[in-house]
Amino acid sequence: MYKKIGWFLLFFSMILAGKASAQELTAASSEELREALSDPNASVIKLQSGIYEGNFLIERKVHIIGDKGTRIIGFEKGHVLTIAADDVIIENLKVEGSGSQNAGIYVTGDRSYLHHIALRNVFHGVYARNSYGHRFEDNLITSFQSKGQHKGFGIYLAEAPNTAVKNNYFYRTQDGVYVSYSMQPVSASLPTTARLPC
Repeated sequence: MYKKIGWFLLFFSMILAGKASAQELTAASSEELREALSDPNASVIKLQSGIYEGNFLIERKVHIIGDKGTRIIGFEKGHVLTIAADDVIIENLKVEGSGSQNAGIYVTGDRSYLHHIALRNVFHGVYARNSYGHRFEDNLITSFQSKGQHKGFGIYLAEAPNTAVKNNYFYRTQDGVYVSYSMQPVSASLPTTARLPC
């Protein structure tokens, strides 16, 4: 009897410990965002309204939620956000300022879900490579504003099969969606014409 109760208490304490280890953090500056991204216990990061300057690397599963007016502005070198973890969710923010041949959001982890994001002043909007199972929905993507700058793709899928692209709006991009070497089905529902190479 006592042994059964002991095992039950141990099991229950492990559940509580697991719930306690997952944290919801709030960031209000670039430094706080970097700290939150490096925290292994952060499951949700809420970004307060404001400007976050820099290029950021996401190496753990996390859900990032921006407040109204949240802007992440890169150094115009490299990718602004790099997602190197699986099952990352990002929503409700603005991303801008990539390098001349880079993306606003570069994805190498699997099953990312990006929605309600405005990307501008970037070469590619979203560039997913060597990964699968993404959902890119309800995003607004524009490339560089200057007529003299080369423009990339709104969403570039390179060996990124089983990806759903829905209800995205593209403006001033070379193509809305460009698919390369993604042999498995890619679902695209677009308000603009997508280009699929032969």
